[in-house]
Amino acid sequence: MMRHFILLTLSVAVVYGQCPDGWIHHGQSCYRLRFDTETWIDAKVVCEMDGAYLAEIGDEKENTFIHGLVTDNKGIWIGGTDLSTEGEWIWINSHSDMTYTKWRPSEPNNMAHDENCLEMDTHGLWNDRTCHYIQKYVCEKTLQNQEIIG
Repeated sequence: MMRHFILLTLSVAVVYGQCPDGWIHHGQSCYRLRFDTETWIDAKVVCEMDGAYLAEIGDEKENTFIHGLVTDNKGIWIGGTDLSTEGEWIWINSHSDMTYTKWRPSEPNNMAHDENCLEMDTHGLWNDRTCHYIQKYVCEKTLQNQEIIG
């Protein structure tokens, strides 16, 4: 009696640092400028529905990169807020203090006692703005390694 054995091989490849389509890689993250306009709160929710969060900026290099995504003369929402405690700015996703900032001169100023959300202006500087303002925003997600089995 003759037995036949079939040898199957399975290969697994790990792809390092891939961003999903429509996202741009920088550092350890993927970024996406959203062209729909939302309030800060709604922008936060849209980012979360996409498995991301409003961008959190850790240094000048990242600030310059995100500023480079802006395609017009309007500001964009990023993930800072002092909604919990006035004057104590944190990143909303990580709940961490801002170790790097790029405030405009005289900002944050909480004008009319109603500016608790963070925008980046057309010069790459930061401004506190009322959270109800509607504008574009940048989402960020951590770079993920992906296994491809084939």
